[in-house]
Amino acid sequence: GRLNVKIGGQLIHTHSFGPITAYGSIYKTMSTTYTCTASGPYELFISIYRQEYSNTCVEVCVDNVSLKPQTQSLAVTPNDLSASAGGLANFTFDVGPTYAGKGYIIFASMSGSYPGLPVPPVTIHLNWDFITDLTLSMVIGNAFPFGAFHGTLDAQGKALPTFTLPGGNMVPASAALYFGGIVYDPAIGNAIIHSTLPSYLLFTP
Repeated sequence: GRLNVKIGGQLIHTHSFGPITAYGSIYKTMSTTYTCTASGPYELFISIYRQEYSNTCVEVCVDNVSLKPQTQSLAVTPNDLSASAGGLANFTFDVGPTYAGKGYIIFASMSGSYPGLPVPPVTIHLNWDFITDLTLSMVIGNAFPFGAFHGTLDAQGKALPTFTLPGGNMVPASAALYFGGIVYDPAIGNAIIHSTLPSYLLFTP
């Protein structure tokens, strides 16, 4: 038979076992941390597939399961700006020293982050829409209101982008702008090698 563990539709662990003899048992403890890269929402799904034998009982016991979110690799402070007053939002793009010296881009959308845009081997956690198209040249060129949305990660794999919202109700109150980042490698044809979890910015009155 086989024991499968899935989170968010992503298979994170599988364990195969052979025929079960009479009065025999299989006991397996997993204490490893598994990383799920699938987009949310998340749910834990544990299933067991087995071949039936007469007078055989197969039991699965699950205990001490904990689910912890990944460290947010694209964070924004504050999470809201006043549409009437405007303001500055400071981003932290932090994917670690593994990606030091690689290129990065942050895209914007008003259509949310799920299910996102598959660009194998990753998924950009953003729904590409007209805002993404409209702001793409500004993002690539780091033009106002996008500061350092495109560039090279430092030795720690970090960047500090900014977003400046002009006052005067330039955007509708209660709207939200979603952001998703990618890391690309210029050494291999600008191939996308990593994507961040999404962040959002809410516009208040």
